[in-house]
Amino acid sequence: MFIQQNIMEKYSSYEKGDSFEERVFKIINIILENDDFYVSGKKSKVFRKKGYYGRERESTIIFDITIETFIGNSDEYSLLTVIECKNYKNPVPVGDIEEFKSNINQVSAHNTKGIIVSNNTFQEGAYKSARNTGLGLVRIMDNDEYEWIVRRKEKTTSYSQEETKEKFINQENSAENFIAEINNKLFSNFADLLIDLKAIDYYIHKEKFIRIPYVSDEKIDTIVSKLQSKNIYDGVVLNIEKLCSFLESVYTITFDIKANLENNVLGKIQFDPLRIEVNKSLENDIGRKRFTIAHEVGHLLLHYKILVDKINERKDIDLSFSFLYNISDKNNKRLELQANNFASHLLIPENTLITVVEKYFKDERIHKGFLYWDNQPVNQRLIFTILNQISLTYQVSFEVSRIRMISLGILKDERFKSVRDVLKELYS
Repeated sequence: MFIQQNIMEKYSSYEKGDSFEERVFKIINIILENDDFYVSGKKSKVFRKKGYYGRERESTIIFDITIETFIGNSDEYSLLTVIECKNYKNPVPVGDIEEFKSNINQVSAHNTKGIIVSNNTFQEGAYKSARNTGLGLVRIMDNDEYEWIVRRKEKTTSYSQEETKEKFINQENSAENFIAEINNKLFSNFADLLIDLKAIDYYIHKEKFIRIPYVSDEKIDTIVSKLQSKNIYDGVVLNIEKLCSFLESVYTITFDIKANLENNVLGKIQFDPLRIEVNKSLENDIGRKRFTIAHEVGHLLLHYKILVDKINERKDIDLSFSFLYNISDKNNKRLELQANNFASHLLIPENTLITVVEKYFKDERIHKGFLYWDNQPVNQRLIFTILNQISLTYQVSFEVSRIRMISLGILKDERFKSVRDVLKELYS
């Protein structure tokens, strides 16, 4: 019984290690093989459990993950990046570092770079050994899913030697999702580390690997409230020209709301240089045009700091403006739903809408504080009347009016989830 339990525990440990290794391997493959990845003058291939001849052993040494980088048309790699994955319950011991370094030396030390990736900390002796022998150390926490990113401009963080050591050997210092150190440089993501090692040149980032934090309605209302004080509204109606003019005075940004974009692209935000464009095909559809502009401004005000160093531009198609945005990629859902939510708040601010609704409720003698969408003709008449009034007053579509009413609890429509409910599901 004891032997069987011991075997099961050992098998479970292997399975856990394989899972962690698979996770690292998958990300490296995406970095190297993504269609948006660009290689200048060399090609890189990634392998798992590949063997390399060890001179002292006179036998093959198998590494968890390796990246072979080729220059020109050479059949032999010019640089080998060797990666060991350590999924441990306890800090990585110094013996693992010394064994890994020994294996690297046997393979081809002059053109081989070594990196140890761990889910845990490192013993102080292990940290010192790695630092003194030039090995790269990487710590990855469980919630790193969207931290595998690279910026177009190299960004490293400066820490003292003592501060850096603390981040690797102290279990309490786990706020970072990813931290790596090699050659006295500290990196906040794995791709930057590979670039510094010259294993890859750079790659253009995909949005699905960017962490999109939750943005509350309260935060959006705060932003809209500040904008309201900047004289960008004519009464209750958002003045698009005033909005663009104000943003141009705050950001180094230009607007083209009659742009020649591809037919399926309604709007886009470009980050270098900073520019927002809206398809000229929307010129005769005022509601969609205004919502598209507000949506792109949402990307600017909510997502600029998140996206600016990671992608060149973001294009929005018709699907982007759906409040359901039914695709499997949660990050893209978050980006678009947040921008849509912002657009509805900007176009229909809560403080002015409440005034409009209160007057309507008073005129119609509605005392319960909300309308319920059901099959009763009287309720349907009341709802269609107020939604039509809001649509005309704010120069928005009927659908945007409906969504805004639902989000404020003024309209109860059990057939549809509110934007807030959808966003909560995405962050649960």
